[in-house]
Amino acid sequence: MISSFFQMNPILKARVYAFTLDLLVINVLNFFLISQFTRFLQHFFFHFPLSFQIQMITQFKFYQSISLLSLSFAYFCLFNYATDGRTLGKAIFQIKISSLNYQSMTLSKAIWRSFIYQTMIVTGSILFIVAFFRKDQRGIQDILSSSYVHFENETTQIASSAQGELEATYEQQAA
Repeated sequence: MISSFFQMNPILKARVYAFTLDLLVINVLNFFLISQFTRFLQHFFFHFPLSFQIQMITQFKFYQSISLLSLSFAYFCLFNYATDGRTLGKAIFQIKISSLNYQSMTLSKAIWRSFIYQTMIVTGSILFIVAFFRKDQRGIQDILSSSYVHFENETTQIASSAQGELEATYEQQAA
């Protein structure tokens, strides 16, 4: 069922691949960040009592989770804003985010969309499959941020068809 669904919806396939690639990049960055933090702890806390070192180690998973959430928030927010709706994964798969009124991604919209991503990740990634069951293929993050994901070359097609419809309306009114 899922394989046939991907064949019918190439945008959903590209979104899944792009999001997976983005998560891979975030996890690799987080690994390097945490490994540097670990080296810092080993060099700085070696002279502290053993009980304090054990306490730091037991809380390490908490710090790692906070680091991962913070890094993913910054990644999605900054990439979406700085590259006009593209992350590294979206750029590779040639998709982007646009607002419903064809405007560029604003900083407030990028922050809001990233916040929704983080909320969905924390509450359970199952919420990401909403796009698979909607006809317009928009997920919760798309609906709440008034945006949609599309192939990069579709923007000009959508804009030109909207311009053509507008010109036809003006011609009908003039006649």
